[in-house]
Amino acid sequence: ARALNPRKVLLRADLAVDMTAFQPWEQVCCQGVLEPEEHGVQEKLAQGESYLLSAVQEKPFTFSDQVRLSAPAGERVQLLSCRALPLCGESKLIGTKLIFKGTLELQLLLQEAGGALTACRESMPFSQVMEVPGVGEGGDCRLAVELTQLSWEEAGEDGRALELTADLLAQAQVWSRRPVSLLQDLYSTGFQTQVEREEVSLWQLLELSSRAQNVRELFETGALPRSVVDSWVSLGEVRRSREGEQLVLEGEVRAAVLYLDEEEAPQVFQKDLTVACRLDAPAGALCRCRMIAPGEVFAAPAAGGVEVRFAVDFQCLVLEEKKLTAVCAASLGEPRSRGEGSQPSVVLRLAEPGEGLWELAKCYGTTTQKILQANQLEEGALPAGRMLLIPSVR
Repeated sequence: ARALNPRKVLLRADLAVDMTAFQPWEQVCCQGVLEPEEHGVQEKLAQGESYLLSAVQEKPFTFSDQVRLSAPAGERVQLLSCRALPLCGESKLIGTKLIFKGTLELQLLLQEAGGALTACRESMPFSQVMEVPGVGEGGDCRLAVELTQLSWEEAGEDGRALELTADLLAQAQVWSRRPVSLLQDLYSTGFQTQVEREEVSLWQLLELSSRAQNVRELFETGALPRSVVDSWVSLGEVRRSREGEQLVLEGEVRAAVLYLDEEEAPQVFQKDLTVACRLDAPAGALCRCRMIAPGEVFAAPAAGGVEVRFAVDFQCLVLEEKKLTAVCAASLGEPRSRGEGSQPSVVLRLAEPGEGLWELAKCYGTTTQKILQANQLEEGALPAGRMLLIPSVR
């Protein structure tokens, strides 16, 4: 902003758009064989869990409240600027309803009748209910509330009250843990079997947290300011990089201070900062992060300038992809021979290193239960160094 003359001010602004698009996605995975007993099909199932985005919902809403301005009795004040930051305090899923509460934090810059500038903070609480069908009550909700419009008008006759109306947009993401059953392998005791496999991705939750980073910075203005009137921060992009096993998040922050110099003239000092946050995350992990500055920005005159202190929260969701091999198709071939020719009806052998009960049964076209019965074993690991009887299926 720059004054061109007493009646005109030139304003320049950079518009940043942060956009995320979602679409339904379906992953088909085989969970078993229909009527496996008909052809003696043996199945090896794996039980797992995947952390998935199960719902995305938005709700626009409007609310109004009256704010009383701080001013001496009988004096009117002029509102020069109003900054508003919506903060969500809590959210809870009950059935298909998401109940959330928060506040709209207002930072007002006022000019008194004598010309003095003062800043004050006010809070406007809100609570809303959003319909989120089909997710249940066990999900984790990530909720953001964005301000889309703010307007105000004088209320009362003394000029010290404002009626503020805020238009907001609540954006909810509900993440859920979903159990997954996968068919990892199969074979038939009666027929030769051809099996096709594919990789299936399951996502594991590594971290869901809010990490606060405290910032303390000295703005060198050259001369000692007489007083600080107002201070604020604007948040920009969050960049990601990697250092070994750590994920490094770097957020762009622009801090600004409005102060009075030695001649009581208002001056503005701005400074671009980078705020960093480190997470322990393996290579390939997926990180979703948003940055907020929820608290007050403190600023006070210091030697050679203004000392500024504020906090930035990195709200992080970190996921790790786990790939499992699963059966996607299978077909039956020629019948197996049973005790004919070179194929014995009973085999006596040692289990090789890394070979389990399933591998032995599959190799000889029998069942794991028959091997356990023939050797009088319980479910579990095979005994090391013991010869095993492996009967065929007749």
